[in-house]
Amino acid sequence: MLLKLTVENFFSFKDKTTYAMVANSGRKFGSRVPQHPAVNKMILPAAAVFGGDGSGYENFARTLRFFKQLVTESPSFVNSLNLYTFQNYSDSRELPVKIWADFAAGDSAWRYGFMALKDVIINERLLKMNGSKKTLLFERRKKKLKLHRSMENPDDLKALFRSMKKSLLFLPQAARDGYEKFQDVYRWFSDTLHVTGQESYVHQPQISDEGSTDSRTFHDFIELVDKNSYSTRLDARTVPPDSPVHRELEGEGVMRSGDFMIRPPADGRGFEVYYRHKTFHDAKLLKLFPYERSGGWDYSPIPRPFGTEREKHSLVALMSSRDIMASPEPKIYFINFFDSAFDPIPARTIISDYLDSCSRDSRTQLIITSANALLLDKKVFRPDELWIAEPGDFGNTRLLSLGEYKKTIKKKAVWRDFKTGRIGGIYTPLLMAALEAGKERK
Repeated sequence: MLLKLTVENFFSFKDKTTYAMVANSGRKFGSRVPQHPAVNKMILPAAAVFGGDGSGYENFARTLRFFKQLVTESPSFVNSLNLYTFQNYSDSRELPVKIWADFAAGDSAWRYGFMALKDVIINERLLKMNGSKKTLLFERRKKKLKLHRSMENPDDLKALFRSMKKSLLFLPQAARDGYEKFQDVYRWFSDTLHVTGQESYVHQPQISDEGSTDSRTFHDFIELVDKNSYSTRLDARTVPPDSPVHRELEGEGVMRSGDFMIRPPADGRGFEVYYRHKTFHDAKLLKLFPYERSGGWDYSPIPRPFGTEREKHSLVALMSSRDIMASPEPKIYFINFFDSAFDPIPARTIISDYLDSCSRDSRTQLIITSANALLLDKKVFRPDELWIAEPGDFGNTRLLSLGEYKKTIKKKAVWRDFKTGRIGGIYTPLLMAALEAGKERK
């Protein structure tokens, strides 16, 4: 489970910015807030980051995706780290990028992160945290590697470190070489953390008039999350073992539950198959497997492209939400641009259904970024699960948790202030001033 993410000088985060998933002392919806055995605090099962255009609210998902890729796909970063430093302030371009994450994996809590300058990792650390006790397992500073005395085969680890490229992280290289102490951390990035969704609004098409093909395709698809049939129609239908569907999915390696979804087309002849291939932020194929008139299978599947980019984004977000609700294993889904995947009512239904499925024993988390004001509702989320992103000086993103200022905004309809731009706006970022005024009055 994600506890905290800290980022500095990356994307629109010029200053040190922290996003926390640890619950405050509020008792609202307390029955669905879990506690991990390795952490002495309650951990939030969900969170939402809201902001207007240009506020940078979507950059937390991008930061996590970059961190995940850097750990799990590090050989592809040999030549360049592709660091997106804060560009609107000249001094920031020469400062290092800093990304740190606190999370619970296995039976322990961990703190892992790095500092990088241009194409060189200049610092990397892994700490194991048990209560108030913190153990530094390793730390690298430029060309030096410091190991804890409990580490096995220290000479082999140091030899591995000396043979690495400067743009590679040490932890994933050691984990791939079979060092047990790093496996829980590596699996958290590779198997538990999933970042999905569109990269930016540039790729979000406008839904055309109601009679158009694109519009009909999307609205036919979105019936899957219609309020009256949501719980029954989300379940993937059984794949007939003798069908070409079964062989197609098996060949792509996506027979695992949650990686595919099947529904009958309008004429009821066969199945349409949607599935994810290896990555969780894209849908690779959409095909129709029809029946023959005799009742057998037609072994020539008919490819059908997505009508719109929004339809594909909706599919991935829908599969992710279904997967996290059904999963007995720890999972974290960070869905970027959640509001562009669903219309407001289905979006609220999905969030509510997920939160209803949470309990004190849950080990899943659903985090979204959104500009949908109807989701900014304290009847759905706890105050500490709601975050507002606002642009500061030079376009720097400031992130504010409503849980820290519940007394100041207790009697306000937060979604109305967000919709009118009084909070999260570009030209009228007034939330910080209101909060500071509230502190002065105390």
